[in-house]
Amino acid sequence: MLLRELRARRFRNLREIDLRFPDGPVLFWGDNAQGKTNLLEAIYFLATGRSFRSRNDRECVAWDAPPDEAASVAGQIERADARREIRVVLYQGEKRLFLDGKPLARLAELFGELNAVLFTPADLQIIQGGPSARRRFLDLELSQISPAYLAALQRYNQALRHRNALLRGGRPLERIALDLAPYEAIMAEAAGEILRHRAAALEDLGRRAARAHAEFGAGERLEISYRHFMRNDGADAREDVVEKYRSRLEADRADDLRQGATRSGPHRDDFLLTLDGRSAQDFASQGQQRSCALALRIAEVGLMEARRGEAPLLLLDDVGSELDAGRRTD
Repeated sequence: MLLRELRARRFRNLREIDLRFPDGPVLFWGDNAQGKTNLLEAIYFLATGRSFRSRNDRECVAWDAPPDEAASVAGQIERADARREIRVVLYQGEKRLFLDGKPLARLAELFGELNAVLFTPADLQIIQGGPSARRRFLDLELSQISPAYLAALQRYNQALRHRNALLRGGRPLERIALDLAPYEAIMAEAAGEILRHRAAALEDLGRRAARAHAEFGAGERLEISYRHFMRNDGADAREDVVEKYRSRLEADRADDLRQGATRSGPHRDDFLLTLDGRSAQDFASQGQQRSCALALRIAEVGLMEARRGEAPLLLLDDVGSELDAGRRTD
């Protein structure tokens, strides 16, 4: 998978650029605040329809752009089986996506057209941050390679929002029990699918990350273990998860009503990274944590290539930051 052309207009400080890329690695260099990271962000927008630096798309529009002018990013993609053009247009508070000139109705339609793996200094949050950072890493990876996973995740999140709204609605349990049941059934079915995909991906990522880390990790052994929402119930098979999770949701209704939220499910999943058996989050140095994050991204490239049949784009932003000399050399 190759990005052959990139065009950007009024995207952050990229006023007007037109680039054509050759085969092989491409290196951008320059002083700070010249737009190197903005270039990577523009490419990432083509792959995911979103920024890796901000949740507010408005921040990606040049600050002095007239209100009636939009920012845009467009790219020519060369895949093993086709050439495609992706275009993202950002208006004031509105985003539009186009594939080969045709508008896309949903962001989900963009995923998988351009596969990309991004490594930035902010990836330390995968190691240092809370479970949500690790779930976000896993969700973005799997959403790019598995339409079935993305569909299950969307079904689950939508049903979860409805269930939580009922729990916070102020009505007693006996009045909402019948309303909860359909959403719990959707959540249980989708949760089984989500767990199955996450478990398989983390097993594969764990093997690949361990091999990658062995090459530059100064001898430490990296391992990944899945901390999923059903592990205490001993449920691993998808069918077991669906039935057991549905029963748990029903049993937890009273407690969830008091909390005003669903306390158990894939939205609480996590995975643990250890170096020589010790938590990388709690015991590793920042350089060791950076090595773990880089190994994860290298593993992500391998998994994506294995699943999609072609290598994704690898976007590296300041890859040597905070690695010691030995780790950079390796």
